[in-house]
Amino acid sequence: MALDEINAEFLKGYHKKWVGDGRIALGHSIVTKLRLLASFGVTVLNDEACIRLSLIMNRLEFPVPTAREKVGLTLDQVNAIREKAHWIRQSRLRRRCSIAV
Repeated sequence: MALDEINAEFLKGYHKKWVGDGRIALGHSIVTKLRLLASFGVTVLNDEACIRLSLIMNRLEFPVPTAREKVGLTLDQVNAIREKAHWIRQSRLRRRCSIAV
């Protein structure tokens, strides 16, 4: 299928397939990539089919995935990460010193 054959119904149909099984984030990601490619075709290539596709896509609305629930680290997790980071740094310093000798 050529770019100039893509219309709003085609995009809506494919989007419905992409978001099947509740994968709204996947559908959103693909639509974003298509918008980016069409934008490249407009600005860099000055392609008529990309200009048309970009206009179509700008007028369409697709669902946006809901934000994930933010989960903070506990104090114990923070301390464990810090201890591991210090251990890694010290082991690297020991290796450097042993190589230099």
